[in-house]
Parts: sequence; structure tokens; C-alpha cells
Amino acid sequence: MGKLGGKSCALCGCQIPQIIQGAHIWPVANIKKTHNINADKKLESATDGDNGIWLCNNHHKLFDINLLIINEDGRIKYQSDIKEVDGSYINGMTINNQVKGEILTARFLEYLEKRNSVIDKQLYSFFE
Repeated sequence: MGKLGGKSCALCGCQIPQIIQGAHIWPVANIKKTHNINADKKLESATDGDNGIWLCNNHHKLFDINLLIINEDGRIKYQSDIKEVDGSYINGMTINNQVKGEILTARFLEYLEKRNSVIDKQLYSFFE
């Protein structure tokens, strides 16, 4: 995660080191289930800095459960069928509605494509 700079949530800018975590773009559980790559490639994918992003505890959890997703152009989308009060909360704490361009490397986008390939993106809306 060295390429991402200092520990700061990519979505809200939080810099409290105790709650900033490296979130996998292509989840390790999914990497382990992949049958068409060998163990060395799986380890490489799981530890690749391009397969990660700094997120605070809140954004990491929202990302892991797919309430928030990163679109192919780096814009953040949220599940549109959540309660209005929950959407307002997420919108209020998500200051950055787009991932910085320097994070969107070709390898990052490959991992993102693998993650998003199992998500129905029609269920999501962009932040306004």
C-alpha cells in the first residue's frame, strides 16, 4: 500500500491511524476460490499493493458488504435501495465521491473488474 501514501481514508480523508485499514479490491476470499490461477499467483494477487485502498473502518465495512462500490471510472456508487436515513448518513461521511486518479492504475482496474463482475451495478446510484 506504499503507493497510496500516508494512511488516510480515500473516501472521507480520516487520518486516525488506529481506524485506517487496507481494504482489498479483489477480496482474498474470492482469490482463494479462483481455480484458474496457481497458489503463487493467488498470493501475489492478495499482497499486491494495486489490490488495495486505504479506508476507515466505516468505509471498509460498507465496501466489504457492497453497500458502496467503486465504478470503473473511480466514482463511488451506493446501493440505492437502502433506507433514506442510511443513505443520508453515508452521503454525509463520504466526502470524496471519486477515487484519486493515481490510484486507478491498470492493475487496480483489473482487480476492480474482478470484484465488480459479480455485482449488479443497476442497483447502485452515484452520489449527487
